[in-house]
Amino acid sequence: MRRLFFQRTICMIALVTLSCSFAFSQDDVKHYEFGVFAGASINSYTGNDIENADMKMGFNVGITGRYYIYKNLFGELSVGVATKGYKQTTSESSGQYWDDEGINFDSEVEDNMTTYNLDIPLYVGYRFPISETSSLSVKIGPYITYAFSGKLKTSGYVITYPDIHSSEKEYITQEKKIGDMDDYRKFGVGIGC
Repeated sequence: MRRLFFQRTICMIALVTLSCSFAFSQDDVKHYEFGVFAGASINSYTGNDIENADMKMGFNVGITGRYYIYKNLFGELSVGVATKGYKQTTSESSGQYWDDEGINFDSEVEDNMTTYNLDIPLYVGYRFPISETSSLSVKIGPYITYAFSGKLKTSGYVITYPDIHSSEKEYITQEKKIGDMDDYRKFGVGIGC
């Protein structure tokens, strides 16, 4: 069973972002903005049993609120739903030399984990005006996440060699929900941008 100590989002860069925001102004100065967002993310997992995991594409959607602290400096709080996960392929073998006393085998197994998370990031950022109608924002800060659904799919094969002249191949196909994993930590923290 996998023991995940913490989950790491490599980068929550919005590769494709669609947003709509509404600003409330006072004396022609923007103080509050509210909006919706949708985008893509690249993420992975780390932990005791996770080694050489491949990054996995995901998505995120949600709502956000922004308060301008001073001129273009702002604080931002969002609530969103995001997919996270990893892919990992493990190949094992008893080796090329025959062992009459032991178990002789070859195997290749792929784990594919996908979770659906509630993410709540708190960012500090700066807005760089480009023109009267467009701007570029840079932000960074911590987030908390809760995996409310998801599963681990395992597929592959194991070939065992009872003797030097025969072999038996067994295919593996399993699915396990995160609610059935006793040592899976549903809560996580990280840094987003």
